[in-house]
Parts: sequence; structure tokens; C-alpha cells
Amino acid sequence: MQEFSISTNLEPSRRIDSGSFTTPDYKSFCIFAGLGEKGPLQDLWCYKIDGLRVSVTQWYEVQTSGEIPSPRYRFGYTQAKFNGTHYFFLFGGVTAFSYTDLFG
Repeated sequence: MQEFSISTNLEPSRRIDSGSFTTPDYKSFCIFAGLGEKGPLQDLWCYKIDGLRVSVTQWYEVQTSGEIPSPRYRFGYTQAKFNGTHYFFLFGGVTAFSYTDLFG
């Protein structure tokens, strides 16, 4: 899954049961999917962090390409590094159905 960023003056919608992580360089805090006010989500948002201080940079939504997981919440996820490349793995989740798929 390739990614690129678009800066916005927006912020992520309210949600529960999302996944969160820092980027491998610890310069951004990110959240993925979750259950929003209108149902399951499939968006990815990041916020730039400057050391222990939060920078003045606003939230930005990360646009992805390739196979994107369907909207979901309550999923398993982890980060891993293999041969110098960082990966974010996503397993399963819930919408109207329970999933057992794996994305990475």
C-alpha cells in the first residue's frame, strides 16, 4: 500500500475502537478506522509531533492506494520492521460482519 499526505485544516471525526500508533521515526501519531457517529470508518489520520511538544502543524489525512481495508472497528493491528522496511498489519474487525482478513 503506497501512501502520500495531504495537509488540511480539518481533524478526524469522533470515534471509538480505532487503532493508533506512532510512525517509525516517532514524528507522527496516527489513528486508523474505528466506529464513528455514522458507522464504521476506514480513514487514516496523522498528527505531526516535534519531540515531546506537539507542533503547530494540523492533522492531515493520509491518502492510500492499492487494496484498502473495508470500514471496520475492533480490529487487531501491530507494527513490525522486516529487512529495514516498516509495516503496519491489520487483522479482522467488525462491521455488520466479523472479518478474518489480513492486510499489511
